Amino acid sequence: MKTYLKVCVVILGIITLQSFAQQTAEQDFINKSVMSNRFEIAMAEQAIEKSNSAATKAYARELVADHQKILAELEAYAQSKGLTIPQEMGREHQSRLESLAALNKDRYDQVFQETAVTSHEKSIALFEQAGTDNTTEDDGFRSWINDRLPSLRSH
Repeated sequence: MKTYLKVCVVILGIITLQSFAQQTAEQDFINKSVMSNRFEIAMAEQAIEKSNSAATKAYARELVADHQKILAELEAYAQSKGLTIPQEMGREHQSRLESLAALNKDRYDQVFQETAVTSHEKSIALFEQAGTDNTTEDDGFRSWINDRLPSLRSH
């Protein structure tokens, strides 16, 4: 009887750890992706206000629309799985946004474009990793992640 109980406790422990690891991988992706999307939206909204370039403003409007859609879908998925949704974009993102805001209009467009490229490269890497690794067992979520990559790459 004692051996049976020990085996049951070990099996339940393993199942619990696997479940926790699964949720942690999804939660980690949600955290990073939500903060990144919030940054992209805030940066693009700032560019719409601050830039003198019609091309930059058009690109920024495209970023806002695309990233608001991704953010809404991420938030819906997180809520459906009982995952936490970060409410802030994070210190690193906030600092980069403030640095952009401090630039004069002559330098703004160039630094905005460089920051957008760097941010998208990080987002693409995040989505590629989450879309190909096996830490996320939810095939539908992994498929959704992979479906978003062409849009991210097009930016």
